[in-house]
Amino acid sequence: MDPGTSAGRVRARAGRAGGASGGNESRAGDTLEEGGAREVLTLAAEGMDCPSCARTARRRLLEFGGVHSVDPDIIAQRVTVTVDPASADPEDLRRALGALGYGDASAPKAQETGHDTEVGAPLLRRLPPHVALGGALWLLTIAATLGSLRPLVVALLATATVVATGWRILPRAFAAGRRGTMDMHVLMSIAALGALLIGEYVEAGAVFFLFAVAAHLEQRALERARMEVRSLMDLAPVRATVLRHGHRVSVPVEEVRQGELLLIRPGERIPVDGTVAAGASEVDASAITGEAIPEGAFPGDLVYGGSVNGSGALEVRCDRVAEDSALGRVLKTIEEARSQKSPTERFVDRFARIYTPLVMAGALLAALVPPLLGSESFSEWGYRALVFVVIACPCALVISTPVTTVSALTGAARRGILIKSGVHLEVLARSRVAALDKTGTVTESRPVVREILPSGEATAEEILGHAAAAESRSEHPIARAIVEMAEEEGIPLPSAVRLEALPGRGARARVGERTVMLGSPRLFREEGLLTESLRNWISGIRRQDATLVIVGWSEPGSGTVEPRGAVVLTDRLRPEAAGLVPALRGLGVRRTVCLSGDRRAAVESAARAAGFDEWRGSLLPEEKAAWIRELRRGHGPVLMVGDGVNDAPALVASDVGMAMAAGGTAVALDNADIALMEDDLNRIPEAFRLGRKAARIIRANIAFALAVKVAVAVLGAVGIATLWMAVAADLGSSLAVILNGLRARTP
Repeated sequence: MDPGTSAGRVRARAGRAGGASGGNESRAGDTLEEGGAREVLTLAAEGMDCPSCARTARRRLLEFGGVHSVDPDIIAQRVTVTVDPASADPEDLRRALGALGYGDASAPKAQETGHDTEVGAPLLRRLPPHVALGGALWLLTIAATLGSLRPLVVALLATATVVATGWRILPRAFAAGRRGTMDMHVLMSIAALGALLIGEYVEAGAVFFLFAVAAHLEQRALERARMEVRSLMDLAPVRATVLRHGHRVSVPVEEVRQGELLLIRPGERIPVDGTVAAGASEVDASAITGEAIPEGAFPGDLVYGGSVNGSGALEVRCDRVAEDSALGRVLKTIEEARSQKSPTERFVDRFARIYTPLVMAGALLAALVPPLLGSESFSEWGYRALVFVVIACPCALVISTPVTTVSALTGAARRGILIKSGVHLEVLARSRVAALDKTGTVTESRPVVREILPSGEATAEEILGHAAAAESRSEHPIARAIVEMAEEEGIPLPSAVRLEALPGRGARARVGERTVMLGSPRLFREEGLLTESLRNWISGIRRQDATLVIVGWSEPGSGTVEPRGAVVLTDRLRPEAAGLVPALRGLGVRRTVCLSGDRRAAVESAARAAGFDEWRGSLLPEEKAAWIRELRRGHGPVLMVGDGVNDAPALVASDVGMAMAAGGTAVALDNADIALMEDDLNRIPEAFRLGRKAARIIRANIAFALAVKVAVAVLGAVGIATLWMAVAADLGSSLAVILNGLRARTP
């Protein structure tokens, strides 16, 4: 990722921006940690393409006084360093990286050629000049050997091949070896120089040339992962047009203040989250929410930063500044996710630290013990030992997990699924229980009229018309549902006056010459209108999974209100709820549970309609959390999906919490591990598919890398594997796991 992208500007205040291209570092603000000032620096490290390179860089920077922590990132090709600003000089750190070969101006910049990210013949034609020269010299070495030229000529050609292809490898190997780090540059250098010493000239040239070619291809393949991240970063506009004091002012997007009015021209990206104040257009929010179809944007509608405005100009009032916007959260989450290692990644790292010394010890024993016991010559066993040296590099093992994880996280973000780290992705892949809140998650949390029930001679149209007229100016969700139903049915609404809201009970209004009253049975009981016959009628029709609104009115000239019927409302299931449970079962989820603080009957009705295995109603927030813990004990890892404040304890208690971001509360989002940028239940199985696929790819990559190592080791021990075969297998496996990991970006 290019540290100078617009994403850096979005994150500047958070201290996570990359440095400008000329300075190679950026500073975060000073913070006070455990009694001392700490500063976070981000140093460019171009050319740091493998885990062993990252370990070398980390070890070198930790040698400096005042450096508290070092976090290399091979995907972004940079190093984040926490320092004491009083005793650590960023320029010294930058020079140290340059001395290792990382971050210097001469490093090949893969990001400059975005079209070069496919592996194949076009890349081979674009080999760096020193690699192409080394290849030509290697071919001459082969020709000289086949032509039986003098050994000195062959040796000189082989040495020239090693020098040409190793002019970047040997300095890095020397720098790493001085500090006792056995990275891949050290291992390949030992193999090449060892082959020269024992007279295997063609093999010596093959080691460095094949290594350089494979490293070049690997760098390009890694660039595809970087491009996935950078394409998200590039969604952040650099500048915004703000309307200040009647003038249009272009300012950096990070200077836009909350409440300011912005002008969004047709075709422009919206810089921040906001509410449309004027204008009409259509907005493509696919990069943020994953919704492919542009939606209309009218006054009062919410629009996301990073979305693309359509054909109409909009005036948008800033609700959240750039770093707090939906896009800002996506960028920050992807940024932080790369620094949090999953359990699998931590295990592989621990294994790699043991693997390399173990294989090197085996190589040393192979070089010395058999010849000392009289089994063939030192030259023969020395050659076999060099094969072991080549496969001692654990890069394919170590790199397989982070590339796969980053690809999956960026792919999920493009679909409106914001996963906060690879840890949560891995846990999601293992979850076999899905628990969902009902109100606002399984249902729309918006009442709709289900039926009209007359109690006497009044018609359904009269009941709905009078109720809608009395509620015509109310903003209560039940009132809006009744008015919307009347409008859908084309019922004309008589004008209403003297509208009176009765909080918690209902409403009263004067409609024409009649007094209209509507509300709960409690309201009619308090008004003395709940007769025995009406009570019996209500008992016969009342649905405990719905809300019952009694409607009554007086006759013209009379002030006595008489109950005329009822409006039954219910919280409607989301349209995609019916297909959710079958989709989850098809992905291996063994149990689905609906948990809610709503009435048990209402929860049961919604859960049965959606096909849940189990449901619980009338739960307090702490009771929801207790049920999550019970599910974990009985069934294993649990995914909890919610949207409200009362869901926060359950989200925390679950193995992985998922929040509905569009309509969800800030508390739910803060406590969730995954956020759905659009309230679409179809994103839940999609997240499962991404997690399952990433887990499969990681397992396949680890198994493949280990199998290649074992196969080469066995063939090398019996004298079949050659050095060039070992190099091709080792670097080829790294390339293979990178390309395979990139498949994780799609479900």
